[in-house]
Amino acid sequence: MRWILVLLLVWALGGRSQLCVGGRGKGRRRQKDVQITELLNATLTSTEERKITELHALDPQGSWRDFVNRPDDSLQRRCRNKKKTLPGPPPGPRGPPGLPGAAVTQSVLLQEFKQMIREATQRRELAVEGGISPTPSAGLVALGDTMYLRRIEEAFHCKLKQPIIVEKRGMAEMHNFQIPMAKGGFVRGAGLDLSSGRFTAPLTGIYQLSTNLHISRDQSETLRSRGQLRPQEHVLVHICLESLCNRHISLEMVASLEAKGHFFTVCVHGLLELQVGQYVSVFVVNESASPITVQAGSDFTGLLLGL
Repeated sequence: MRWILVLLLVWALGGRSQLCVGGRGKGRRRQKDVQITELLNATLTSTEERKITELHALDPQGSWRDFVNRPDDSLQRRCRNKKKTLPGPPPGPRGPPGLPGAAVTQSVLLQEFKQMIREATQRRELAVEGGISPTPSAGLVALGDTMYLRRIEEAFHCKLKQPIIVEKRGMAEMHNFQIPMAKGGFVRGAGLDLSSGRFTAPLTGIYQLSTNLHISRDQSETLRSRGQLRPQEHVLVHICLESLCNRHISLEMVASLEAKGHFFTVCVHGLLELQVGQYVSVFVVNESASPITVQAGSDFTGLLLGL
């Protein structure tokens, strides 16, 4: 029992010594903490003062430059907010390979071109050696070795031989034409009748027809009726088919007499399709209150363009 009591006494004395030592250590630690806090306070006050001085030293331009050059994290936000798309269906099986294409190279094309030139040269040589020359078709005239022009079989250019008077509110057919004595006038084919002024189509086809009529009025009649002219007074010139200007298609020109003088020209030209045996001629209709005169030298022309 004695040794137990001794142990308890020793333990009690050791605890007191530790408490004394701990008390002294705590005191020392408290002193150190106070020193550290004083140092921190001193440093904090110095940094705060430095910040205040820096704030006073900053200018607006520098602040704006710092704002502009700030790190931009909007792209990262968009990437975070972007929804993830669901993956599509898996690709299907791969198809069978196709047939290999033809190997066309520049050398192959050059060989084919040379072969074509060789064949064309051989055909040309055979034609020259055998004396074979292409013959022009009917209606073509050879000019040189390779140029051919179509011969115009039906065409005419004639002029009125004498003046023709057209009475007021009347109509007259132009007739009594002649071939001009000067160079340039011609008549090809047998379709034109100069005395009647009618051209009969020898072939069915498209014909180009034209006429230029020089018309005059009496000068005294013109001066007397100038104030009495009405807008509806005019002259019509027709190239009629079968003398039926109102039934068939015709080429026509209307010339008002309101702004015309005592001498003027009316021109008519165009295309008509004529059947074999049909004829065309020139008619003048005077829709005025005074007679007019179609002068000599007025012309009438025609040409077969094609079938």
